[in-house]
Order: sequence, then C-alpha cells, then structure tokens
Amino acid sequence: MPSFYAAVAPAEDAANHHAHITILYNTVTFALTTHEAGDRITERDLSTARTISDLARDHGLST
Repeated sequence: MPSFYAAVAPAEDAANHHAHITILYNTVTFALTTHEAGDRITERDLSTARTISDLARDHGLST
C-alpha cells in the first residue's frame, strides 16, 4: 500500500487538489471536496477521484 500512496501524492500535486486521507488497518479512504465551492463536490473532485481509482487498480487494489 505505501507504493500506492507514493503514486497518489504526485498526482494530487499535479492537479493541485488534495484529498483528506484516512489510513486504518488495510483500508485507505480519500475524501474530496472543493473548499472554494463551499466544500461541495465539483468536477475537480470527481476528476481527482477517477485518477486515484485508476492508480488503485494499477496497484492491484480494489476500489
């Protein structure tokens, strides 16, 4: 799992959009909202979520 997060961090940096991440046992949870939009979910959040999901699949993790 560390290699998965190591792949997520630069993707978040490239998007200039970062998730709130919780790691508990063998589960990683990403929460995304756009602060500038009143903490609502925007296309920017959905795009970042798709990228994170793609990276999870690339690392053999379920989404």
